[in-house]
Amino acid sequence: MFNYTAKVSVTTSVDLHSYDVAFVSGTSAITITLPEPTTIPVGTLKRIKKTGASGTITVQSAGGATIDGAASYALSTQWKYVNLISDGVNWFVFAAN
Repeated sequence: MFNYTAKVSVTTSVDLHSYDVAFVSGTSAITITLPEPTTIPVGTLKRIKKTGASGTITVQSAGGATIDGAASYALSTQWKYVNLISDGVNWFVFAAN
């Protein structure tokens, strides 16, 4: 059983530190900032789903941590999602479509 806090409609840039799940419905470019991995428990999960028809979501981490070795991760097509997990140093994609 998971206990999530969701940001249901993101239409501007958002810090995902306070939320576990974000459904992004904006139609312009949006930046999602993940918390710095060293400030949260190892194994923290974050989920982001793009529900808007246009615009690109750029996911990045605070503190210069990487996502699968890259500075950011992009979602550019409607209905795409990414599930991320932290190892306490960086973020890793463990599921995406």
